[in-house]
Amino acid sequence: MLVVVTWPRILGEKYSMLATCGVSSFLIPLLCRCGPCKIMAPKFQDLSEKYVDVLFLKLDCNQENRPLAKELGIKVVPTFKILKDGKVVKEVTGSKFDELVHAIDTVKSS
Repeated sequence: MLVVVTWPRILGEKYSMLATCGVSSFLIPLLCRCGPCKIMAPKFQDLSEKYVDVLFLKLDCNQENRPLAKELGIKVVPTFKILKDGKVVKEVTGSKFDELVHAIDTVKSS
């Protein structure tokens, strides 16, 4: 499932909303409109359809969401953060699709 979110709402609650959704793993990318993000966007959509037991949240790293990007130490886009039990357990930066799939599989199996 893919959900587009306004991140400040999640940020203010420090992922507590995610921890209570009933899904154990979340993949949250910080995307923009650059070349690597445009390459990953359709692949990210495909992954959200493949991994139906993982909640995929999408955030545009635009002006409105810059405070969050700064707080999370985002320096590269796209950045994919994988959360489990309300904590970031894996992070993949750049358009590294195979690495992202491996990270998802690793978190799901742990």
